[in-house]
Amino acid sequence: MDLNNIGLIIFDLDGTVRRCKEHSTSSFDAPCHNLKNQWEIIPGTKPILNSINWSEIGLGIATNQQQIGLGISDASHVEEEIRLTIQALFPDYPLITVKKPYIPEMQLYSYHIDRARMPKSGNIIRYAPARLEDSDYRTKPSPWMILDLVRDYGERLDRTLMVGDTKKDHKAAQRAGVKFQWAWDFFGRQPVDNPE
Repeated sequence: MDLNNIGLIIFDLDGTVRRCKEHSTSSFDAPCHNLKNQWEIIPGTKPILNSINWSEIGLGIATNQQQIGLGISDASHVEEEIRLTIQALFPDYPLITVKKPYIPEMQLYSYHIDRARMPKSGNIIRYAPARLEDSDYRTKPSPWMILDLVRDYGERLDRTLMVGDTKKDHKAAQRAGVKFQWAWDFFGRQPVDNPE
């Protein structure tokens, strides 16, 4: 996709940017167990992300982290794995990982990332630690996380792109009114026949 008219790219995390080592040859989207260093960057992802001029385009991450609600992992472990993922993707960008609720009553959280070469300091990561059946307003396919990132950047919907690997990501982008691209198209990977 031509990024000339894009001011913000929002990525899903699991199955889009990283994969669980337990399932690296099967399902990208299967929940990971509470293990250290359980995630790895999907091959080919890092060079694509580092080729983008993040001084002109905003970076966002909107991720369902249902393994917290399912009791597979605790929040502190999930947050540390997210931090390690961002550090692995952008090793030269200093990180200040300050968790704060951005909609406390919905139990939605964000991280502040200090980005040396990225525009605007802001909370670029949104995650919802709910089981998917708990509510459809906290987790994708709800548009909440996407819309909040768009607001945080002061960007327009028609200049925002969501990149994901599941039907939930696609539906969330549609509901938010932003552009969508499948992860395999964005990163030039083998397409998934029937994404869940």
